[in-house]
This record gives sequence, C-alpha cells and structure tokens, in this order.
Amino acid sequence: MPLSNTQLDRLGERLRAAGTEALTTPDDRELFDEYRASLAQPLVGVGQRVEEIAGGRPTARFKTLSSTIEKLRRQPHTRLSQIQDIVGCRVVVDGLKRQDEVVSALLEEFPDHVVDDRREHDQDGYRAVHVVVRLGRGTTVEVQVRTEPQNFWANVCELLADRLDPAFKYGEIGR
Repeated sequence: MPLSNTQLDRLGERLRAAGTEALTTPDDRELFDEYRASLAQPLVGVGQRVEEIAGGRPTARFKTLSSTIEKLRRQPHTRLSQIQDIVGCRVVVDGLKRQDEVVSALLEEFPDHVVDDRREHDQDGYRAVHVVVRLGRGTTVEVQVRTEPQNFWANVCELLADRLDPAFKYGEIGR
C-alpha cells in the first residue's frame, strides 16, 4: 500500500534527524526503499516517452538514501513528499537547438510539469534543463535534458564530489 504524504513526511523527518544513512533504522530504510520502488513504473513510462521524443535512450536513476538525507538536511523546510527528483532520467542531446526541441516536445507530451532551466540560472556552473513531470497523486519524475558539454561538466562535478566532498557539488566549498 502506498505511503500517504503524512507518512512520507514523518519518514523524512526521521531521516533528517538521523543525519546519515548509517544512523537510520532498518524499518526506515525499508520504507524508503518501498517508496522508491513504488516510483519505478512511472519512471519506466516516462522514460519510454523520453526515448521516443529524444531519439536516444535515457539513463534512469533513483536518488539514494544518502543523497536524500543530504537534501533534507540542506533544505530544512523541505518535506520528503515535496522532493521531486526521487526518480528521474537523463537524456543527452546534440546541441542547444536539439535541447530546446526535446524540451518543447516534453512540455507538449506532459502538460502538467515544472521546468527548471539551469542554462539561464546555472547552479555553480551546472547547466541543463530539468522538466519535472507531474503524473498525479503526488507522483513526479524528473527528466534532465543535457547537451554533451553540459553532461561532461556535470559528470566532472559528480566525480569531484565523490572523491573530495559532497559539498563540492553544491558550491559549498570555499564559501
């Protein structure tokens, strides 16, 4: 049975309070895993449409428990039920023109959406277009549309964050 928003938000508060994945309870880890698993089918459906629209196979991803806890701690007023990128997919396209075409087609295909165009307001150099597809009953799937250079930069930042400090990814190093 799916978790209600109230149950999700209570889980989110416990995860935030635990502070790290290692300090979460087995029950809370299991609940989080069940929540992510409940989003797998919507992700597959959105991913199939993205593949048809973009002409390239998207890479699916599930936000890890650790990165979810980090996000909850970085954004203390955000509830778990509000996090829109628990599941998502990424597609890399050739050039800005093609990126605009794919984004436009996604907006037509998924009329209930939120767009975060990070090309205009980059986040510490990260550029891409994120389309958060709203599928109803609080279910969201984030679609990242990147060009090759945008993808390269994002991957370099991820690598540095993994090797040095997760704060690197969020521009928190040296501030």
